[in-house]
Order: sequence, then structure tokens, then C-alpha cells
Amino acid sequence: MTENMLADLGYTALRTHAALFVGDTIYAESEVLETDGLSGREDTGVLRYRITARRPDADVVLTVERRALVKLRCHWQTRDERFAKRAHADAVTLLTNTSQETSVRGSLAGKGRP
Repeated sequence: MTENMLADLGYTALRTHAALFVGDTIYAESEVLETDGLSGREDTGVLRYRITARRPDADVVLTVERRALVKLRCHWQTRDERFAKRAHADAVTLLTNTSQETSVRGSLAGKGRP
């Protein structure tokens, strides 16, 4: 959920059910409670969900509800795919150029040049 979040709209219903101590291990789960397209933008929606933190023995230690402004897939998927392709192409170009520079430096060093 976080990678598609554009803005945090707030936390409510925070409840601590048990004490936590340094070194405790906890696991988090999220449950979608409500979706709402009334964000004022056609490419986003409001998501309300509950986060529950548990110990390994399943004891609940914390619950909180969160509201967030999130991307709607129908509007962002094409944009995100174009970005991913462009980022991949840029990374390949950078790696290719770095490899060529390293190769040239290595061949010059073999000829007694710095």
C-alpha cells in the first residue's frame, strides 16, 4: 500500500493492547476497511485501512486506522510502466558506459599509461 500512497491523511483509533520492549519481534498486517473515490482528483482515491501489530504468539500489541491518498491503477499504470521502462533503459546505458570506460582505462594501463 505504501508504494502507491501519495499523501498521508491521518491516523485514528490508535490502541495499545500490550507493552512492547526493546528487542521484541512484531509482525504487521493490514486490512482494507473502506475505499472512496471522493478525493477531488480523478487519478486518486482515499483508502482507509487498519494496521494490526502482533507478537509471534499472535497476541495483538497495537491497532491503528490510517487514511491515505492513493494512486488509482486505471490512471497510473501506464505512467508507471513508462517510467519503469525509461528507468531500465537509463540503467542499462549507465552500466554500458561504465563498462566501456573501465575497459578503456584497463587497456591504457596495459600500455604504460595512467
